[in-house]
Amino acid sequence: ELGRVTGLRATPRECVLCWRNMAERDGPTDPRVAQLGDSSVHVEPDQLEAHNDSTYGHSCVRANVKVGSGKWYYEVRIVSNGNMSIGWCSSAFKGGIQVGGDANSWGFDGSARRKLHNDRRDNYGQNWYQGDVVGVLLDADAGTLSYTVNGEDLGTAFKNVKVSGGLYPAASLQRRQRMIFNFGKEDFVFPMEEQGHHALYLCMTKEEKETMVALFEKYKAVGNKALADGTPAADAITGEGIVQLSTDLGATSDSDPLMLILSWKLGCKHAWEISRDEWVNGLTIYSAGTMEKIRKKIGEWRKALSDREPYSSFYDYVFDYLRGEQKCLAMQEAQLAWQILETGQRWKLWPRWLLFLQAEERKAVSRDTWRELLSFIYQYPSDISNYDASGSWPTILDEFVEWLVAHPK
Repeated sequence: ELGRVTGLRATPRECVLCWRNMAERDGPTDPRVAQLGDSSVHVEPDQLEAHNDSTYGHSCVRANVKVGSGKWYYEVRIVSNGNMSIGWCSSAFKGGIQVGGDANSWGFDGSARRKLHNDRRDNYGQNWYQGDVVGVLLDADAGTLSYTVNGEDLGTAFKNVKVSGGLYPAASLQRRQRMIFNFGKEDFVFPMEEQGHHALYLCMTKEEKETMVALFEKYKAVGNKALADGTPAADAITGEGIVQLSTDLGATSDSDPLMLILSWKLGCKHAWEISRDEWVNGLTIYSAGTMEKIRKKIGEWRKALSDREPYSSFYDYVFDYLRGEQKCLAMQEAQLAWQILETGQRWKLWPRWLLFLQAEERKAVSRDTWRELLSFIYQYPSDISNYDASGSWPTILDEFVEWLVAHPK
Protein backbone atom coordinates (compact mmCIF):
# COMPACT_ATOMS: atom_id res chain seq x y z
CA GLU A 1 0.00 0.00 0.00
CA LEU A 2 2.84 2.37 0.75
CA GLY A 3 4.13 1.67 -2.72
CA ARG A 4 1.20 3.72 -4.00
CA VAL A 5 2.85 6.78 -2.47
CA THR A 6 6.34 6.43 -3.87
CA GLY A 7 6.45 3.54 -6.27
CA LEU A 8 8.84 1.80 -3.85
CA ARG A 9 8.41 -1.44 -2.00
CA ALA A 10 7.63 -0.72 1.64
CA THR A 11 9.44 -2.76 4.27
CA PRO A 12 8.40 -3.36 7.86
CA ARG A 13 11.78 -2.45 9.31
CA GLU A 14 12.40 0.84 11.07
CA CYS A 15 14.34 3.30 8.89
CA VAL A 16 16.43 5.80 10.86
CA LEU A 17 17.77 8.85 9.06
CA CYS A 18 21.49 9.45 8.88
CA TRP A 19 21.03 12.89 7.37
CA ARG A 20 18.99 15.69 8.89
CA ASN A 21 17.16 18.62 7.35
CA MET A 22 14.92 19.47 10.24
CA ALA A 23 15.43 22.96 11.67
CA GLU A 24 15.60 22.90 15.49
CA ARG A 25 14.42 25.98 17.34
CA ASP A 26 13.55 26.57 20.99
CA GLY A 27 11.86 29.68 22.30
CA PRO A 28 8.79 31.91 21.93
CA THR A 29 7.22 32.43 18.52
CA ASP A 30 7.95 36.18 18.68
CA PRO A 31 11.63 36.56 19.74
CA ARG A 32 12.83 39.55 21.75
CA VAL A 33 16.15 40.68 23.23
CA ALA A 34 17.11 41.42 26.83
CA GLN A 35 20.13 42.54 28.80
CA LEU A 36 22.78 39.88 29.28
CA GLY A 37 24.86 39.73 32.43
CA ASP A 38 25.89 42.87 34.29
CA SER A 39 24.85 45.13 31.45
CA SER A 40 23.82 48.79 31.42
CA VAL A 41 22.38 48.54 27.92
CA HIS A 42 18.84 49.85 27.68
CA VAL A 43 16.21 47.85 25.84
CA GLU A 44 13.14 49.69 24.59
CA PRO A 45 9.67 48.43 25.55
CA ASP A 46 9.31 46.62 22.22
CA GLN A 47 12.39 44.59 23.25
CA LEU A 48 13.85 44.93 19.76
CA GLU A 49 15.74 48.23 20.04
CA ALA A 50 18.83 48.38 22.24
CA HIS A 51 21.20 51.24 23.10
CA ASN A 52 24.08 51.90 25.47
CA ASP A 53 24.03 55.44 26.82
CA SER A 54 26.32 55.13 29.81
CA THR A 55 28.98 52.41 29.82
CA TYR A 56 32.26 52.81 27.95
CA GLY A 57 32.78 49.04 27.87
CA HIS A 58 30.76 46.47 25.96
CA SER A 59 27.16 46.00 27.06
CA CYS A 60 25.38 42.95 25.68
CA VAL A 61 21.93 41.77 24.70
CA ARG A 62 20.78 38.28 23.81
CA ALA A 63 17.61 37.00 22.18
CA ASN A 64 15.29 34.59 24.00
CA VAL A 65 15.36 31.97 21.24
CA LYS A 66 18.05 29.42 20.42
CA VAL A 67 18.63 27.11 17.48
CA GLY A 68 20.38 23.75 17.24
CA SER A 69 20.15 22.93 13.53
CA GLY A 70 18.83 24.39 10.30
CA LYS A 71 19.50 27.68 8.50
CA TRP A 72 18.46 30.93 10.19
CA TYR A 73 18.45 34.65 9.43
CA TYR A 74 17.82 37.92 11.19
CA GLU A 75 18.50 41.58 10.41
CA VAL A 76 19.84 44.49 12.43
CA ARG A 77 19.43 48.13 11.46
CA ILE A 78 22.47 50.23 12.41
CA VAL A 79 21.32 53.44 14.11
CA SER A 80 24.79 54.74 15.09
CA ASN A 81 28.30 54.49 13.66
CA GLY A 82 30.41 53.27 16.59
CA ASN A 83 31.70 49.91 17.81
CA MET A 84 29.08 47.18 17.91
CA SER A 85 29.42 43.45 17.35
CA ILE A 86 26.54 41.35 16.01
CA GLY A 87 26.32 37.57 15.84
CA TRP A 88 25.52 34.47 17.88
CA CYS A 89 26.51 33.04 21.24
CA SER A 90 26.05 29.91 23.34
CA SER A 91 24.56 29.82 26.82
CA ALA A 92 28.14 29.87 28.18
CA PHE A 93 28.58 33.46 26.98
CA LYS A 94 27.87 35.70 29.98
CA GLY A 95 28.35 39.14 28.45
CA GLY A 96 30.53 41.92 29.79
CA ILE A 97 32.81 41.60 26.75
CA GLN A 98 32.41 42.11 23.04
CA VAL A 99 30.42 39.43 21.21
CA GLY A 100 33.22 37.34 19.73
CA GLY A 101 35.51 38.11 22.64
CA ASP A 102 35.57 34.52 23.88
CA ALA A 103 35.24 30.96 22.61
CA ASN A 104 31.47 30.98 23.17
CA SER A 105 30.52 33.78 20.77
CA TRP A 106 31.00 34.90 17.18
CA GLY A 107 30.58 38.48 16.00
CA PHE A 108 31.06 41.03 13.23
CA ASP A 109 31.95 44.68 13.91
CA GLY A 110 31.32 46.64 10.74
CA SER A 111 32.60 49.90 12.20
CA ALA A 112 36.06 48.31 12.38
CA ARG A 113 35.49 45.92 9.44
CA ARG A 114 36.51 42.87 11.39
CA LYS A 115 35.16 39.54 12.57
CA LEU A 116 35.69 38.33 16.12
CA HIS A 117 35.90 34.95 17.81
CA ASN A 118 37.82 33.72 20.85
CA ASP A 119 39.21 37.26 21.23
CA ARG A 120 40.78 37.05 17.77
CA ARG A 121 40.12 39.94 15.38
CA ASP A 122 40.52 39.42 11.64
CA ASN A 123 39.71 41.70 8.72
CA TYR A 124 36.35 40.87 7.17
CA GLY A 125 33.63 42.37 5.04
CA GLN A 126 33.03 46.08 4.64
CA ASN A 127 32.20 49.05 6.80
CA TRP A 128 28.63 49.69 7.81
CA TYR A 129 27.14 53.13 8.38
CA GLN A 130 24.13 54.69 10.04
CA GLY A 131 20.95 53.39 8.42
CA ASP A 132 22.54 50.25 6.96
CA VAL A 133 20.88 46.85 7.39
CA VAL A 134 23.11 43.97 8.47
CA GLY A 135 21.93 40.44 7.69
CA VAL A 136 23.13 37.57 9.89
CA LEU A 137 22.99 34.08 8.32
CA LEU A 138 23.68 30.95 10.37
CA ASP A 139 23.82 27.50 8.81
CA ALA A 140 23.85 25.39 11.96
CA ASP A 141 24.09 22.13 10.00
CA ALA A 142 27.18 23.21 8.08
CA GLY A 143 28.59 25.14 11.05
CA THR A 144 29.01 28.39 9.08
CA LEU A 145 28.17 32.01 9.83
CA SER A 146 28.06 34.76 7.23
CA TYR A 147 26.83 38.32 6.89
CA THR A 148 25.37 40.79 4.43
CA VAL A 149 25.30 44.58 4.43
CA ASN A 150 22.34 46.07 2.56
CA GLY A 151 21.87 42.72 0.84
CA GLU A 152 25.47 42.42 -0.37
CA ASP A 153 26.99 39.07 0.55
CA LEU A 154 30.21 39.48 2.55
CA GLY A 155 31.08 35.79 2.33
CA THR A 156 31.61 33.23 5.06
CA ALA A 157 32.95 34.78 8.25
CA PHE A 158 33.28 31.63 10.35
CA LYS A 159 33.49 27.89 9.74
CA ASN A 160 33.29 25.07 12.28
CA VAL A 161 30.89 27.06 14.46
CA LYS A 162 30.01 24.90 17.46
CA VAL A 163 26.24 24.70 17.79
CA SER A 164 26.07 21.92 20.39
CA GLY A 165 23.61 23.03 23.06
CA GLY A 166 22.15 25.72 20.82
CA LEU A 167 23.06 29.27 19.82
CA TYR A 168 21.31 32.59 20.51
CA PRO A 169 21.36 35.83 18.49
CA ALA A 170 23.48 38.31 20.43
CA ALA A 171 25.11 41.72 20.15
CA SER A 172 27.36 44.04 22.12
CA LEU A 173 27.31 47.84 22.07
CA GLN A 174 29.82 50.42 23.28
CA ARG A 175 28.76 53.79 24.67
CA ARG A 176 26.24 55.83 22.63
CA GLN A 177 25.55 53.02 20.22
CA ARG A 178 22.10 51.90 19.11
CA MET A 179 20.63 49.11 16.95
CA ILE A 180 17.22 47.67 16.04
CA PHE A 181 16.61 43.92 15.63
CA ASN A 182 14.20 42.32 13.19
CA PHE A 183 13.62 38.58 13.64
CA GLY A 184 11.05 38.44 10.86
CA LYS A 185 7.84 39.80 12.37
CA GLU A 186 8.30 42.75 10.08
CA ASP A 187 9.14 41.99 6.46
CA PHE A 188 12.88 41.63 5.98
CA VAL A 189 14.48 44.38 3.91
CA PHE A 190 16.65 41.74 2.25
CA PRO A 191 14.87 38.37 2.65
CA MET A 192 16.95 35.20 2.42
CA GLU A 193 14.18 32.61 2.13
CA GLU A 194 15.23 31.60 -1.37
CA GLN A 195 18.64 30.73 0.07
CA GLY A 196 16.89 28.44 2.55
CA HIS A 197 17.29 30.59 5.67
CA HIS A 198 14.32 30.80 8.04
CA ALA A 199 13.13 33.79 10.02
CA LEU A 200 13.29 33.25 13.77
CA TYR A 201 9.80 34.70 14.09
CA LEU A 202 7.13 32.04 13.63
CA CYS A 203 4.14 33.64 11.93
CA MET A 204 1.26 31.23 12.47
CA THR A 205 -2.14 32.30 13.80
CA LYS A 206 -3.97 30.49 16.59
CA GLU A 207 -6.51 29.23 14.05
CA GLU A 208 -3.74 27.84 11.82
CA LYS A 209 -2.15 26.06 14.77
CA GLU A 210 -5.48 24.46 15.64
CA THR A 211 -5.97 23.42 12.01
CA MET A 212 -2.45 21.97 11.88
CA VAL A 213 -3.06 19.82 14.96
CA ALA A 214 -6.49 18.76 13.66
CA LEU A 215 -4.90 17.62 10.39
CA PHE A 216 -2.39 15.53 12.30
CA GLU A 217 -5.15 13.89 14.32
CA LYS A 218 -7.15 13.20 11.16
CA TYR A 219 -4.39 11.37 9.29
CA LYS A 220 -3.14 9.69 12.46
CA ALA A 221 -6.64 8.24 12.97
CA VAL A 222 -6.73 6.97 9.37
CA GLY A 223 -3.45 5.13 9.90
CA ASN A 224 -4.36 3.69 13.29
CA LYS A 225 -7.77 2.50 12.07
CA ALA A 226 -6.06 0.30 9.48
CA LEU A 227 -3.78 -1.36 12.04
CA ALA A 228 -4.15 -5.07 12.66
CA ASP A 229 -5.86 -6.11 15.88
CA GLY A 230 -3.51 -5.94 18.81
CA THR A 231 -1.06 -3.56 17.13
CA PRO A 232 -0.39 -0.60 19.45
CA ALA A 233 -1.66 2.74 18.11
CA ALA A 234 1.11 5.19 17.30
CA ASP A 235 1.16 8.93 18.02
CA ALA A 236 2.17 9.44 14.41
CA ILE A 237 0.83 9.44 10.87
CA THR A 238 1.52 5.97 9.47
CA GLY A 239 0.38 3.46 6.85
CA GLU A 240 -2.97 4.37 5.31
CA GLY A 241 -2.68 7.80 6.93
CA ILE A 242 0.42 8.49 4.84
CA VAL A 243 -1.36 7.23 1.72
CA GLN A 244 -4.40 9.45 2.34
CA LEU A 245 -2.24 12.47 3.15
CA SER A 246 -0.29 12.00 -0.07
CA THR A 247 -3.51 11.81 -2.09
CA ASP A 248 -5.01 14.87 -0.43
CA LEU A 249 -1.81 16.87 -1.00
CA GLY A 250 -2.05 16.12 -4.72
CA ALA A 251 0.33 13.26 -5.50
CA THR A 252 -0.18 12.58 -9.20
CA SER A 253 1.33 9.11 -9.63
CA ASP A 254 3.27 6.30 -7.99
CA SER A 255 6.50 8.04 -9.00
CA ASP A 256 5.55 11.43 -7.54
CA PRO A 257 8.23 12.34 -4.93
CA LEU A 258 5.77 14.51 -2.97
CA MET A 259 5.88 12.53 0.29
CA LEU A 260 9.64 12.14 0.10
CA ILE A 261 9.97 15.92 -0.26
CA LEU A 262 7.66 16.56 2.68
CA SER A 263 9.47 13.99 4.85
CA TRP A 264 12.82 15.54 3.89
CA LYS A 265 11.73 19.01 4.94
CA LEU A 266 10.08 17.83 8.16
CA GLY A 267 13.21 15.86 9.05
CA CYS A 268 11.32 12.60 9.50
CA LYS A 269 13.45 9.98 11.23
CA HIS A 270 11.44 6.89 10.31
CA ALA A 271 10.31 5.88 6.83
CA TRP A 272 6.59 6.19 6.09
CA GLU A 273 5.97 7.85 9.43
CA ILE A 274 5.52 11.43 10.60
CA SER A 275 5.62 11.89 14.36
CA ARG A 276 3.62 14.56 16.16
CA ASP A 277 6.76 16.58 16.95
CA GLU A 278 7.99 16.38 13.34
CA TRP A 279 4.61 17.53 12.05
CA VAL A 280 4.01 20.35 14.54
CA ASN A 281 7.57 21.67 14.82
CA GLY A 282 8.32 21.40 11.11
CA LEU A 283 5.13 23.00 9.84
CA THR A 284 5.33 25.75 12.47
CA ILE A 285 8.83 26.66 11.33
CA TYR A 286 7.61 26.83 7.73
CA SER A 287 4.43 28.70 8.73
CA ALA A 288 2.32 26.10 6.96
CA GLY A 289 -0.64 25.21 9.15
CA THR A 290 -3.26 24.47 6.49
CA MET A 291 -3.44 22.05 3.57
CA GLU A 292 -3.32 24.96 1.15
CA LYS A 293 -0.11 26.29 2.68
CA ILE A 294 1.47 22.84 2.88
CA ARG A 295 0.73 22.33 -0.84
CA LYS A 296 2.24 25.73 -1.59
CA LYS A 297 5.39 24.94 0.39
CA ILE A 298 5.81 21.58 -1.32
CA GLY A 299 5.52 23.39 -4.65
CA GLU A 300 8.29 25.79 -3.61
CA TRP A 301 10.51 22.95 -2.37
CA ARG A 302 9.90 20.98 -5.55
CA LYS A 303 10.86 23.99 -7.67
CA ALA A 304 14.03 24.56 -5.62
CA LEU A 305 15.20 21.04 -6.51
CA SER A 306 16.16 22.35 -9.94
CA ASP A 307 19.24 23.82 -8.22
CA ARG A 308 22.20 21.60 -7.49
CA GLU A 309 22.67 22.21 -3.75
CA PRO A 310 19.13 21.43 -2.54
CA TYR A 311 18.82 18.56 -5.01
CA SER A 312 22.05 17.01 -3.72
CA SER A 313 20.81 17.24 -0.13
CA PHE A 314 17.48 15.68 -1.08
CA TYR A 315 19.22 12.98 -3.11
CA ASP A 316 21.44 12.01 -0.14
CA TYR A 317 18.46 12.02 2.22
CA VAL A 318 16.44 9.63 0.04
CA PHE A 319 19.14 6.94 0.16
CA ASP A 320 19.42 7.03 3.95
CA TYR A 321 15.64 7.20 4.28
CA LEU A 322 15.12 4.07 2.21
CA ARG A 323 18.02 1.92 3.39
CA GLY A 324 17.24 2.29 7.10
CA GLU A 325 19.71 0.33 9.17
CA GLN A 326 21.05 -1.60 6.17
CA LYS A 327 24.43 -0.70 4.70
CA CYS A 328 23.21 -0.92 1.11
CA LEU A 329 20.05 -0.38 -0.89
CA ALA A 330 18.69 -3.26 -2.96
CA MET A 331 19.22 -2.62 -6.67
CA GLN A 332 15.51 -2.77 -7.47
CA GLU A 333 14.75 -0.12 -4.85
CA ALA A 334 17.71 1.99 -6.00
CA GLN A 335 16.50 1.99 -9.61
CA LEU A 336 12.99 2.96 -8.57
CA ALA A 337 14.40 5.72 -6.37
CA TRP A 338 16.53 7.06 -9.23
CA GLN A 339 13.40 7.09 -11.37
CA ILE A 340 11.45 9.07 -8.77
CA LEU A 341 14.39 11.47 -8.46
CA GLU A 342 14.18 12.04 -12.24
CA THR A 343 17.78 11.01 -12.77
CA GLY A 344 17.04 10.32 -16.43
CA GLN A 345 16.13 13.95 -17.00
CA ARG A 346 19.49 15.08 -15.63
CA TRP A 347 21.73 12.52 -17.31
CA LYS A 348 21.83 11.49 -20.96
CA LEU A 349 23.71 8.32 -20.03
CA TRP A 350 20.87 7.11 -17.81
CA PRO A 351 19.56 4.42 -20.25
CA ARG A 352 23.10 3.10 -20.70
CA TRP A 353 23.60 3.01 -16.93
CA LEU A 354 20.50 0.82 -16.55
CA LEU A 355 21.71 -1.53 -19.27
CA PHE A 356 25.09 -1.78 -17.57
CA LEU A 357 23.53 -2.64 -14.20
CA GLN A 358 21.37 -5.29 -15.86
CA ALA A 359 24.29 -6.80 -17.76
CA GLU A 360 26.50 -6.90 -14.70
CA GLU A 361 23.68 -8.26 -12.50
CA ARG A 362 24.41 -5.85 -9.69
CA LYS A 363 22.45 -6.69 -6.54
CA ALA A 364 22.83 -3.63 -4.33
CA VAL A 365 24.07 -0.04 -4.18
CA SER A 366 26.30 1.25 -1.40
CA ARG A 367 26.03 4.73 0.06
CA ASP A 368 29.36 5.67 -1.49
CA THR A 369 28.25 4.58 -4.95
CA TRP A 370 24.91 6.38 -4.56
CA ARG A 371 26.52 9.68 -3.62
CA GLU A 372 29.44 9.51 -6.06
CA LEU A 373 27.08 8.71 -8.92
CA LEU A 374 25.52 12.16 -8.57
CA SER A 375 28.95 13.80 -8.71
CA PHE A 376 29.70 11.68 -11.78
CA ILE A 377 26.44 12.84 -13.41
CA TYR A 378 27.30 16.49 -12.85
CA GLN A 379 30.84 16.01 -14.17
CA TYR A 380 29.86 13.88 -17.19
CA PRO A 381 26.27 14.89 -18.03
CA SER A 382 26.25 13.64 -21.63
CA ASP A 383 29.40 11.67 -22.54
CA ILE A 384 32.70 10.36 -21.18
CA SER A 385 35.00 11.75 -23.87
CA ASN A 386 37.01 13.66 -21.27
CA TYR A 387 36.84 11.00 -18.56
CA ASP A 388 39.80 11.10 -16.18
CA ALA A 389 40.78 7.51 -15.38
CA SER A 390 43.04 8.72 -12.57
CA GLY A 391 40.08 10.15 -10.66
CA SER A 392 39.07 8.52 -7.38
CA TRP A 393 35.70 7.20 -8.51
CA PRO A 394 34.16 4.03 -7.01
CA THR A 395 35.14 0.88 -8.87
CA ILE A 396 31.64 0.45 -10.28
CA LEU A 397 31.88 3.78 -12.11
CA ASP A 398 35.27 2.88 -13.60
CA GLU A 399 33.73 -0.39 -14.77
CA PHE A 400 30.78 1.51 -16.23
CA VAL A 401 33.15 3.62 -18.32
CA GLU A 402 34.96 0.49 -19.52
CA TRP A 403 31.59 -1.06 -20.41
CA LEU A 404 30.62 2.06 -22.41
CA VAL A 405 33.83 1.86 -24.39
CA ALA A 406 33.30 -1.85 -25.06
CA HIS A 407 29.63 -1.38 -25.99
CA PRO A 408 29.37 1.69 -28.20
CA LYS A 409 25.91 2.52 -29.52
